[in-house]
Amino acid sequence: MINNGFNNRINSGGQTLKGPRKIAIANKKGGVGKTTTTINLGSALAKLGRKVLIVDGDLQGSLTSWLNLGDNVNGRDLGAILTGIIPFVDAIFEIEEENFFAIPIDNSLNELKLNFNGDGGWEMALKRELDNWPLGYDYILFDCPASYNAILINILAASDEIIIPVQTEILSLNSTLSFLENLSQIKQSINPTLEIAGILPVMFDKRTRHSKEILEIMAEAPNLGNHLFKTVIRNNIRLAEGPMRSRTIFRASPSSNGAVDYMLLAEELIDQENNESNDENIISEVAISSQSENNNSGDALKPPEF
Repeated sequence: MINNGFNNRINSGGQTLKGPRKIAIANKKGGVGKTTTTINLGSALAKLGRKVLIVDGDLQGSLTSWLNLGDNVNGRDLGAILTGIIPFVDAIFEIEEENFFAIPIDNSLNELKLNFNGDGGWEMALKRELDNWPLGYDYILFDCPASYNAILINILAASDEIIIPVQTEILSLNSTLSFLENLSQIKQSINPTLEIAGILPVMFDKRTRHSKEILEIMAEAPNLGNHLFKTVIRNNIRLAEGPMRSRTIFRASPSSNGAVDYMLLAEELIDQENNESNDENIISEVAISSQSENNNSGDALKPPEF
């Protein structure tokens, strides 16, 4: 399940290392903890000694606001990267935690939309930028929009893997199954190596029967269960308070259940690198199913509207 990446880097001993794991945190349903997961998983990985870059790919700018970067962007953001105004490395900000960096998003998106309405190749803008720089990160995590738009497609085209947070309730689960069909189009059209790092149950409330039932359904479902993280993110008020304090869970409440859960998730993600899976990837299976149902799967991918 683990990809090699396309950016090699050299450590101090002259050894060639694998490029960063580029992971999209995505689900087309809003309110399932994509931003919370991007920030707190990134912080946990950094605390475990990994160098981490998180990228705000959501037009709402929740990650940018959470980290209190909005007043300092000054054109150094994801939109400026995608339109070719600045190189990728010029949009990187340091965060107040060791080994932790971020790229914000700003309101340069009218220009971005015009660019994407032009000639072909728009969906590879971010991947081309990443290819141009020897990035010395272990992980690049992308906070994705809930909308199926041009920014999401660019992120999925540039990523090796995807983490799909799923709230343990029926509407979120149903939306995830639909989202997998969108991923199959991306895999067929522009990124055949895109794989699932894991499906992440979030906002789990052990006090409710419904939450327990949905978790059981996810674990027992064909294909889904094979890609379910062992870690479950429990419902925790400290996680919800993070944006108010402009802090990660490890600075705001390091002994909380939220901090414990995201540290376990980070450890599980790192463990994957020594335990590659031989399971057929669920995106491929959905792609085959979608192709049999739709004869237009080979059509050119068009940029969706914002």
